[in-house]
Amino acid sequence: MTERSEAAEARASAERRAREAELDAGLVARWQAGEREACKELFERYYPNIARFFRTKVRGPGVEEDLVQMTFLRCFEAVSRLREPVAFRSYLFGIACNTLREHYRGARREAELLGAPLSRSVLELAGELGPGPSSLL
Repeated sequence: MTERSEAAEARASAERRAREAELDAGLVARWQAGEREACKELFERYYPNIARFFRTKVRGPGVEEDLVQMTFLRCFEAVSRLREPVAFRSYLFGIACNTLREHYRGARREAELLGAPLSRSVLELAGELGPGPSSLL
């Protein structure tokens, strides 16, 4: 790929992300105004991405679905506090990261209470998550 085509591809990608962010902002504004259809559109738009995020990070029957549901529930409960509707995607994935972190902390506490050894993969993943988006501000 030439330098010129790489630059054109990067520009097109940035423009696409900007259009998607503006669409999100409009949907969030409609949702915050009480339009349930806008909420449904955002859910349908982001459900596959959030599900894929958890699918690559957790194992076990029903765990992925539980975390997806918890992520969207937390988003629904807190959407009125979203200050930058254009950043909805980042906001939603921040909630997903925090939900995952809490899941692994809970697994660690449960294992400690039961005296069971925690699998190395859980310990490694919990350590890789690092601080959440809100703690970095």
